[in-house]
Order: sequence, then structure tokens, then C-alpha cells
Amino acid sequence: MQPPQGLRDMNEKVYTAWFPECCAPTLISRDMHDMGEFMREHGKVVCKPLHSMGGRSIFVLDQADKNRNVVLETLTDYGTHYAIVQRYLPEIVTAGDCR
Repeated sequence: MQPPQGLRDMNEKVYTAWFPECCAPTLISRDMHDMGEFMREHGKVVCKPLHSMGGRSIFVLDQADKNRNVVLETLTDYGTHYAIVQRYLPEIVTAGDCR
């Protein structure tokens, strides 16, 4: 029997990085400049805190969003916490989890 510690220790959002072919392009960072570059490259994105759950604090943003900087500042606590930025997949609204 394998110890369950791995399930406790592994963040399920980070674990998906091992399978990039199964998910949208993703950046895990606390650097707001890098997040802005990712947003410029991919257009519309979904931003969420790394260590939250239940659909809390999830934002859909694009480069022109007036609240872009404050959302990134809040999610990263001014660069001290990691957040996830993913390319927005419009089909997720009708074909998947749309929290």
C-alpha cells in the first residue's frame, strides 16, 4: 500500500502541469509582469489563486480589462503568492465546468 501523503502534499492545480496536452496553456507564477505577457500572448485568460478552492476568486480577464492590474495584485498579494493564469477556452461554458 502506498502512503497517502502524496495526495495531501500535491496541489491538484499544479499536478496538471505534468499533462499539458490535456489542459489549456497555463502559467503558474507570482510575477505580475509574466502574467501580463501571458495575457498578451493568449488574449482572454482565466486567473485564479493557487491555494483556493470551490471556485473562489476566479476571474476572466483580457488585456483591455480596467481591473486587470488590481486582480493580479490581489491574487498574488503583490507578488508574494502564486496564482494560475490559463488561456480562456470559450467552449468550457457549454461543455465543461464553468464555475
